[in-house]
Amino acid sequence: MASTPTIVVVGRDPSLKAEFEAALSGATRERVVVHHVDDLPGAVEAARARDPDLVCGDLAGDVRALVTLAEEIAAVAPSALVAGVYHRDVLGPDGESESAFLLEALRGRVRDFLRRPVASGDLAKLLERIEVERLPHGTSPRARVVGFVSNKGGVGKSTLATNTACTLAQRYPDDVLLIDAALQLGVCASLLDLEPESTIVDATRARDRLDETLLREICATHECGLRLLAAPVDAVEAQDIDEEGIARLVTLARRTFRYVVIDTFPLLDNILVSILDVSDRLYVTLQGTVPDVVGTARFLEVLERLGVSGQRRRVVLNRNYPAHAGRLTAADVEERLGAPVDHELPYRRGLLVAQNAGRPYALQPLSRFGYGPAHRRLVDEIEGRGEGEPERGIE
Repeated sequence: MASTPTIVVVGRDPSLKAEFEAALSGATRERVVVHHVDDLPGAVEAARARDPDLVCGDLAGDVRALVTLAEEIAAVAPSALVAGVYHRDVLGPDGESESAFLLEALRGRVRDFLRRPVASGDLAKLLERIEVERLPHGTSPRARVVGFVSNKGGVGKSTLATNTACTLAQRYPDDVLLIDAALQLGVCASLLDLEPESTIVDATRARDRLDETLLREICATHECGLRLLAAPVDAVEAQDIDEEGIARLVTLARRTFRYVVIDTFPLLDNILVSILDVSDRLYVTLQGTVPDVVGTARFLEVLERLGVSGQRRRVVLNRNYPAHAGRLTAADVEERLGAPVDHELPYRRGLLVAQNAGRPYALQPLSRFGYGPAHRRLVDEIEGRGEGEPERGIE
């Protein structure tokens, strides 16, 4: 599961956005997150918050401004490739003007170019270059960011996110971060029996001096090797957190940890949309009741419109209640959703006991049948082991 490529496009020309959208539609089958900004300050702020793979600057043929852009981006996002975007007509009719522009830009920190109108083939080659160059140039692979989302509360999403993070932490001690982004009613600290001294609010307030070391210090540490960035104790404090702060925080987290697991609040606001942007995979969690399935079907449609395609999401049918007559089967849920159920987690009373004790069920010896293997398959998928086939829980 590769990280979702991120591009920042800089330029005031209103047609530039349409050109990139058209070029991307033919350049790649994978999703690419694109942020459009007007000027250099906006580009620097976007690069600081998003840590993009590619910054494309169309500065109306001003080579000095383009070189300045490259220098500023190198200071805040050193792994980003900066490409100049230009229209040949702006540089003048003769080839010498174009050559002089390219040469002077290359002497700066500009590493590639796109001629307008932007062509799909040229953009595809640039994206391929980014993928090829990332590791040979010494850039560490980014963390895998996984978000757990739902359209309503009470479906077991926070319990699932916490247990998933604990399982990953057992495999990768001190290299997994759980972010409780359910800002109004976060419960991850309670599920882990932790009383953090700092929360996600402290991290976002320290945004100008926050680095890898400070982020680790702000996080609470669980005995299993998991780091937790807890939700605010007072929901009113959540007002201090905006979508840009969340994006910047996750960007730093993915440079600091191997896996970042995000629990979310069941509300489609700017915070959640920002998390959708920065997540490599989203696990849509639901119960097997008709109202929940109907709501989830609508939620999936909204996610699709927001650019979260089926390739980047998984549906988890979480049986967090005992079996009963007349309940929906996984096939029933799939039919009503119009989408496959990728993981089905059977009911386990021990999960409820573990919640009350603040001792995650994933840290206990798990049986060979039922919830344990079903959950391990989900975690294996996050690691990239045996992706592809939907899994069914065993009662």
